[in-house]
Amino acid sequence: MVLALVEVLIVVLRCVLRCALCEKELSKTGWERDPEQYYCHEHRMVLPMRTIGLYIGRFQPFHNGHLAVIKDILKEVDQLKIVVGSAQHKGTKENPFDAEERKAMIYTALEEAKLADKVQVFPVPDILWHEKYADHIKEQVGDFQIVFTAENKMLNDLFTAKGCQTKTCQRIGDYVGTEIRMRIVEGKPWEFMVSPAVAEYLKKINAKRRLEMCFDPRPI
Repeated sequence: MVLALVEVLIVVLRCVLRCALCEKELSKTGWERDPEQYYCHEHRMVLPMRTIGLYIGRFQPFHNGHLAVIKDILKEVDQLKIVVGSAQHKGTKENPFDAEERKAMIYTALEEAKLADKVQVFPVPDILWHEKYADHIKEQVGDFQIVFTAENKMLNDLFTAKGCQTKTCQRIGDYVGTEIRMRIVEGKPWEFMVSPAVAEYLKKINAKRRLEMCFDPRPI
């Protein structure tokens, strides 16, 4: 009896995951009281539609402001897709860390906050045609329902023009990537601006040396 119950639970869990990631398998029931109920034809059961959010940033590096925003977003959505923008850039003053390093920072911080199971991280390179950016993102990450933008009007307009629901995220705390990078180079305290896990990671990859090679902080 217990074994049978476990097997049923596994099937249901698989169904939820599969259907949440594949809207082709879902259709409106039409007769359910709850308008957010969908039907999975393959598994013949009614499932709640899971809300997937999208959040885009460069994360150079991933700091406490980003983490606070993500925590707030996850109060509104079931899953969050995080786009590491400008993924093709690395080793420059504005983009010293490569896409995989930024991805690692995000997962490291979210694992520490016990939120990693609610997110997916996608490194996405920039494209030259701004008007096609929203379509470009969809091709890279799949479906989502709400785009959360960090007070970026252009990004908001690009997704709104494609019929996407958008919501502006308010900046939380006085955290700026540029300042963190400068503090690291100048030997000033910076660890308080990122999570302990990210601070440890940045030291592990010798971020100070990396940044020193990227730009000269001396005033002109």
